[in-house]
Amino acid sequence: MDIMHREDKNSPFPRIPSQAELEIFEKKHRGGPTVDEFRVDVTGKNKRSYWNRCAARIFATNYVKLPSAITQDKDVISEAFLRHIPALCQQYKAIEKAERGEKLDPDAGTRGVRRARRTKLAQRRLSAVKEEDWPLKMRENIDRLGIDGMSGDFSEYRPGGLEYVVKKLPWRSVELTHVLRALDLWHLSRRFSKKGKPTKGALPHVRTVKDKQIDHDAMPVSGLPRNFYCSSWLALQDNAYITELDIRPPIPLEIPNAIQKQIDCFQLLGKHDKASDSD
Repeated sequence: MDIMHREDKNSPFPRIPSQAELEIFEKKHRGGPTVDEFRVDVTGKNKRSYWNRCAARIFATNYVKLPSAITQDKDVISEAFLRHIPALCQQYKAIEKAERGEKLDPDAGTRGVRRARRTKLAQRRLSAVKEEDWPLKMRENIDRLGIDGMSGDFSEYRPGGLEYVVKKLPWRSVELTHVLRALDLWHLSRRFSKKGKPTKGALPHVRTVKDKQIDHDAMPVSGLPRNFYCSSWLALQDNAYITELDIRPPIPLEIPNAIQKQIDCFQLLGKHDKASDSD
């Protein structure tokens, strides 16, 4: 935190860039972060803004000069810094609230529960794709997706109980989502016997997809095949950001025939309506 002149997470931030400064820097490349005035956009509106990406590169350039540097790869360091920005945003919000005399975020525990649900979702999908029927390339890239490649959800009270609503990831392609849903159904199909009875243990909860629920703060996972990313989302990104994503060549996203047949049979039984992850 030395470059930001902060002692710990409770220390105040240097003056954050205004919206006008952010826009001028992005459009006209005037101003921006420097070593002497290292400021980060921690408002949370665009965690990977052009300003923050430049700040990440400045941080990386200075980090490699330190005797304690554990790597000299500036791309890796820049990406690590960008992944740390959501934590900086949370720190900034907490400090602001404390200064206004407000209580800390009461939803912090809820966010932890949501994160745990995403972790379990990622683990189920990875467990399913590691079966030998799935192509190796698919296995490797679903593994690379990790938890950050999984859509989150939030719960709402409805007549009859809780409803879990999916927050879609704008950067993820429809084709990839189709594969992930197939993984969910295939994993679920293996939880039922041939007679249609579920095995022991809790089944995954049903998640509802609503078009307007989009997680605009979600940061994309880098190093994935091109067809894992939404083409319309990619079209909105600048060239520097596209380069940082380190996009790989596309891979086939077809579902193996043997698996598709098993999913089709499972859907005919109607069991998928009782528990599934939709997205």
